[in-house]
Formats: sequence, structure tokens, C-alpha cells
Amino acid sequence: MKTLFIVRHAKSSWDDPYLIDHQRPLNKRGLKAAPEMARRLKKRGFCPDAIVSSDALRALETAMAMAETLGLPGKTVHQNPAIYNATSDDIVQIVRRFKDHWKTVMVVGHNPTLTVVANQFYPHLIENIPTAGIVMLRFNIPSWRLIHRDHVDSSTFDFPKNKPSSPGPS
Repeated sequence: MKTLFIVRHAKSSWDDPYLIDHQRPLNKRGLKAAPEMARRLKKRGFCPDAIVSSDALRALETAMAMAETLGLPGKTVHQNPAIYNATSDDIVQIVRRFKDHWKTVMVVGHNPTLTVVANQFYPHLIENIPTAGIVMLRFNIPSWRLIHRDHVDSSTFDFPKNKPSSPGPS
């Protein structure tokens, strides 16, 4: 089994109009939402072996906040600059190259690409993964190279405005 968490970065700040897009940090809401979503994962017993993140500041801050909340060392977070401008096919190829000893991996990146990727595998249409939203896909496969819609064993979708007590739409 392989478990993939597709995570859209948390809410970013637009306070500084002179910052390039790549350098925008999380805003207050994002700094609160990222650890909250990680707590929800932890409560359900999920903890990734690796977090692969876009190198954009808002994605890295999301990844680091989640890693810290999950009690993971910083070296668990791997930057992949290709995620920043990736197409959905690029993301799938990145996932297919994951190390097979990683059983559970979180990818932190950007929309609209992540919503397109999620919809390639998720059984119900997701119109938009909100900021800090998480799509979990569990594949019944021995190797990441084999990810395919037909191998999805289970899935969930959660986001900050979803009631924490509910498991989220599935």
C-alpha cells in the first residue's frame, strides 16, 4: 500500500505588493490552518515518511508547519522546484519517481494543478482544493511507479472549513 496526501499550500499573504509570487509567505490564517490540518491527520493516525514541497515560500512554510506538528524532523521535508510551475502530468511523474521505501508521502503545492491531479484519482469531482486542503489517496500497489486510478483503495478530502469532528467528504 502507498498513501499519497495532496496538499494545497495554506493561505498566503498579499500584504507586500512588491514581493514576487514565489516569495509570498503565509498569512495569519495560513499559519493557523497548516498545523490544524496536520493535527487532523495525526488524530487519524497518519504520518508521512516524506513531505515533498514546491520551493515557493508559502508551500515550504506549509510543509514545515505540518512536519513540526506531526513531530517530523526538518529533513523529512524535501524541496522540489519543479512542483512550482508543474502541470498535472508533471506531478504524477514526480510521484512515480518517489522512493519505494516511502509508504506515505505528502506533496505540497499549488492550484489549479493539484485539483487536476486529485481529480485524476479521487472518485468524486473536486471543484477546488481550498488552501490547506488535503486529498488522501491510498493505492493498493507495491511501487509508486504503478499509481493509477484503478489502484485507488480508499480516499478522503478534508479542508480547514470542514467540521473537524467529521471525516470529510469521501
